[in-house]
Amino acid sequence: MYGWNWTWSADPFTPIELQELWDCLEVLPGRVLEDRPDKWKWGLERDGRFTTKSCREQCAKNSHSHPIYVMDWNNWVPLKVNLFWWKAEMGRLATSDALFQRNAIDEIKWCPLCEDERESVDHIFLSCYVATII
Repeated sequence: MYGWNWTWSADPFTPIELQELWDCLEVLPGRVLEDRPDKWKWGLERDGRFTTKSCREQCAKNSHSHPIYVMDWNNWVPLKVNLFWWKAEMGRLATSDALFQRNAIDEIKWCPLCEDERESVDHIFLSCYVATII
């Protein structure tokens, strides 16, 4: 088959497998494989190297599909503050509500500051009157 030596564990049989083989055979003629190590290439940078900046920019472009995970980092605050806020935005802080959703605890506890609502990220940062005073 076009000079390729195929070693199958099982010959292609189903219509899908045969179609995939045919598609592969259409692409392979004229291709030469080189005996060298494979390497990854990041398509968003000219030099092919991965950067967090290009990844973040790509995520920002596609933020309509996952807006909660795209966050603009603030360079004026310490990294741990950015990380804390990022975890809060994703709902990954160890609040009673989040721990219950992950089956880490058996029951949701009330806010230890005001004891008016369940302890959640939204409550602590937006509606807990004790936290807003502090």
